[in-house]
Amino acid sequence: MNKKTLIKLLAFVTGLYFVLEFLLPEKIGGDFDQYEVLSPAAARRPDGACQVWYVGVHRRSQSAVGLVEVDAAGAESVKQREPVLRRSLFRESDQRGFAALSAVPTAEQLILFYLGRKPDDATVLCSATSPDGRQWTKCGPVNLLLGAAGAQPTAAPADQWALTALAAAPQDDGLTVFLARRVAGGLNAVLRGRSADGQTWHLDSTPLELDGFAVTTETQALAAIADGADVLLWVRQNGGRLRLYRVATEGRATLVGATDLPATAATLGVVRIGEGYRAWLGMARALEDAPTPESSRQRTWLAQAVSGDGLHWILERDADRPVAALGRMGRPTYLSRALPRASQALEVIQAFALGLAVVNLVVLHGKKIAKREGNPLNSLMFFVAFSAMFTFTYLGQCEGLPGIWKSGYDFMFDDLQRSMGSAVFSMIGFFMISAAYRSFRVRSVEAGIMMLAAIMVMLGAVPLGQLMTSWAPEPLQLPALANKLLNVVNAAAFRGIYLGVLVGSIAMSLRMWLGMEDTLFRGIESR
Repeated sequence: MNKKTLIKLLAFVTGLYFVLEFLLPEKIGGDFDQYEVLSPAAARRPDGACQVWYVGVHRRSQSAVGLVEVDAAGAESVKQREPVLRRSLFRESDQRGFAALSAVPTAEQLILFYLGRKPDDATVLCSATSPDGRQWTKCGPVNLLLGAAGAQPTAAPADQWALTALAAAPQDDGLTVFLARRVAGGLNAVLRGRSADGQTWHLDSTPLELDGFAVTTETQALAAIADGADVLLWVRQNGGRLRLYRVATEGRATLVGATDLPATAATLGVVRIGEGYRAWLGMARALEDAPTPESSRQRTWLAQAVSGDGLHWILERDADRPVAALGRMGRPTYLSRALPRASQALEVIQAFALGLAVVNLVVLHGKKIAKREGNPLNSLMFFVAFSAMFTFTYLGQCEGLPGIWKSGYDFMFDDLQRSMGSAVFSMIGFFMISAAYRSFRVRSVEAGIMMLAAIMVMLGAVPLGQLMTSWAPEPLQLPALANKLLNVVNAAAFRGIYLGVLVGSIAMSLRMWLGMEDTLFRGIESR
């Protein structure tokens, strides 16, 4: 076997591995709720039985809503094998699945509020309706307004709220609602509001003042039940205790108490049962012999607890006798187990390639200095800059050395390198403008349109363009026209060209992978 054939074979085997690793899932089989169980939400039927919905996670980017029906005594339960609500393929609001749930029974139907995950992992508050809790119809995103109803509320896009948890409770011909969100500076808050129809939430502009609430810690779970004119609100933050608050009509929250959950569950769903309460907890535990990745071997189940006052909980059913043993475990694929090793091998190859590049630069510039070829001063500056940057970078990361090394690194990287990079790019911009001016001639209608568009974009990017068209309506001012040209017209043309480039790249990659492109291997046999 000659060297060319050996290199082609290695390239084919490597490419085949990564193609299969991309196409095959990290695990095969298993139920939709096999990896994790999140945010149980419960509702009580007129016959006393309860329906418990939960977010079942198969993979981190794939989840669905499952259903378990529990009898009035909490002793028997039936799990629906298939999800009752799935993520959308084309609707952006829940393409990556679900994050949190809250169920509300009304006289006509059931309403399920949920946080859907967009492709960029942002959360959007949405709703769905069902006559029986098994067949759901999605209603789309919920309108969120800051300010009381009728008081000129402020609207905000649903995907800009950074929501983490929600709860809703029927009260006084409407709903009292709560939302946990991240606000400016990475802080967290819980907002209270009202909704008449479920599709529009009027939220108070001032967050609830909750005793013991840590604004720097994300809220994991909310649950709410109406209690006369007040609302009982359970709040659980990351790694924290479960706190119970009594929220009055005017929005004042009083801490009833705090307790540890009877299990390591982070989320819970609560319903009122007679004079007490019943809660369901989503549980997951990795098996001790779980292979890599661990998400292929986890046991998930729903636990059940009861309480007389909503604060002190007694675990009725846990892992030894769960409400529902949920996920049937999947099996990891061989390629998913080998992926970390392959990634480490690529990192080693990249390190060798970087070292080889440094050696080549040193040899090249060293020969130029020794033989005084070209301009040896440039080669000498390369050695000076390389040595200085390497020294300050290495010593600047060492503990116990004087701060001058760290200061030297900051000076060379932040002050010198970035400034010189900006200067080079500025000169390139002026060079491109001057070259275009010298070479461009308006000899056709198309060339004239291109020149006009270029002038509009350049003037729209500087204050002079806004000053020249300040008298015109805002959509006709140069900044707005330049933005439209760049983000609509130019973006469409660029994407078309980029798509063609990608198709050509795929064709060339296939030729290289299958060994049909011999130009890359020319001259190998003669070495």
